[in-house]
Amino acid sequence: MYYCSICICSLAWPPRNECDDAAADPDNKIAATPCGHVFHDFCIRKWMSNQCGDDGGNRDQDQSNCPYCRKEFRTLNQIFLSTDESSLGSSGADGKLGGSDKGRSWNVTNLMAKLRLREGELNSLRDSNTNVSMRCSKLMQGLQSCQRKLNYQLQVTGSFAAENSRLKQLVKATAHERDHLQNQVKMVTLRNQKLLAELSEQENKFGKTRKNKNLSPGVTPTPPKFKVAKMRPALSHYPTSNDRSARCYPSEIAIGRVSGSSPAAMNNLYPEVEALPSTVLRPNIQPALFGNFSCNQPYNL
Repeated sequence: MYYCSICICSLAWPPRNECDDAAADPDNKIAATPCGHVFHDFCIRKWMSNQCGDDGGNRDQDQSNCPYCRKEFRTLNQIFLSTDESSLGSSGADGKLGGSDKGRSWNVTNLMAKLRLREGELNSLRDSNTNVSMRCSKLMQGLQSCQRKLNYQLQVTGSFAAENSRLKQLVKATAHERDHLQNQVKMVTLRNQKLLAELSEQENKFGKTRKNKNLSPGVTPTPPKFKVAKMRPALSHYPTSNDRSARCYPSEIAIGRVSGSSPAAMNNLYPEVEALPSTVLRPNIQPALFGNFSCNQPYNL
């Protein structure tokens, strides 16, 4: 007895409780694939339509795989069987044959058909598993590549973070140094302003000393703290000559006049004293005294 590998029911006479779809076919058509496997025509065509739906409509409607050996086919061959229903024996609700030997043979055949069907499904699952494994391998390679890129980016980011921290410290130190230099500039500016103010005050205070028009261009004015004693070493005594007494006497009078006077008066006298020779004479009959100073005697400071 032959069975359909799809519904695991008899090809000659499928009971309704085993294959209602095949029993609904009044002609009980049987179809065979080019590879030689036989199925109910209704079952194999339903199998083909399900395969087209599983492939998303991409498969050709005339192309399918054998449910048993998974070989591709495009055409089906019609087969007509003639059987004697009396030779089948009585069958119960579970589809078993009446006789014990025939029942065991039917069970073995039924189990073998189911086994072949499960083997076909297993082969299909293995193929799918192989495809999935290949896809997983490619995805794993892509994941590893992304992981390497991520590690590199993390290293670059870490180096950038360290450089950024170093630059922040450098900017902070530079800002501190800038503030320090700005404070120094302010202090120097204030000091210069103070010195300029003092210089302006001194120039205003002693500017009147430059109004003397008789001052020679090459003569440098005497500083404000001019001392009369600085001019006295230029005065000494000649015991015999009297030709320069006229120059000595007015100078002594001028020295006596400016003693204790303002620095401006002393500056006016300074060029006259510098013009005197290293020693001057006075007549013995008319000594001119200036404190403890005498033109008739040498004067030592």
